Amino acid sequence: MPDEKDDKPNLEEAEVSYSDKNLEAVVRKALEKPEGPLFRRDLSGLVDLICVGKEIKDLSGLEQAHNLTSLNPSDNQLSDIGPLASLTKLIGLFLGYNMIGDISPLASLTKLRRLHLGDNLISDLRPLVSLTNLNSLYLRGNLISDIGPLGALTNLTFLGLSGNPLSGESFDIHVPNLRASGVHVQLL
Repeated sequence: MPDEKDDKPNLEEAEVSYSDKNLEAVVRKALEKPEGPLFRRDLSGLVDLICVGKEIKDLSGLEQAHNLTSLNPSDNQLSDIGPLASLTKLIGLFLGYNMIGDISPLASLTKLRRLHLGDNLISDLRPLVSLTNLNSLYLRGNLISDIGPLGALTNLTFLGLSGNPLSGESFDIHVPNLRASGVHVQLL
């Protein structure tokens, strides 16, 4: 009688594909695997990935890099960050200088300590409420008016907000409350 384990597909043997060839090139370089198929097991050793300014438009395929703890795809052409939702080991994520409006995929990344979202199209901060391990949050140059949701981030020590159209309530109530709790709030 064959072993039941042999009948189950080995997920580590699953091939990973990328629709964005620029992202694939960065991953291949980081893995030192310039050609041939990429398998999920190949990505298991990837803990840090820097892909700044590579004209990347699509992060699909990166969701298979489950051991990533630091990711920097700043200064690209990203608008959809959905593939990042499963990267729950991330501690540092740097997404500045993209075209991101919807940050809801970040809500599951509860180990994040550093998050850079500067110079995007973000207006709604509610998805960040669950990121209570954050200590540094950079939001410069977005479309943010309400910073009320950030009051839930009890470990926050730095908040960069310059270049946002903050509401009167954010200036008069939320910024002073954050400062009173020890957060360095940068407005200029």
